[in-house]
Amino acid sequence: MTSDIGYALFLGSMGLIILCAIVTMIVPRRRNDQDQRTAATDFFGAATGPALEFDWFRFGDVPKQDLIKLADQHGWRFDSDQVTDNAWILRFTKSA
Repeated sequence: MTSDIGYALFLGSMGLIILCAIVTMIVPRRRNDQDQRTAATDFFGAATGPALEFDWFRFGDVPKQDLIKLADQHGWRFDSDQVTDNAWILRFTKSA
């Protein structure tokens, strides 16, 4: 009797794990990095002036190199970065 209960609990747990794995593969998830890419693209597209500072911590799901490429597409050239206690500032200048 006790072994039957243990066997049933084991099979139920395995079934739940398999069900969760299948649902995870099938159901599309909203990707946070895509939202951040869109926001970064809008930011670089709307920015004006000769220089620009961008806090990478606000867009941490997007790799730094991808942000630099996005900036380049909008006419901004990466110059430097600075890490502080609560920010990682990427500095850009307007391309000639």
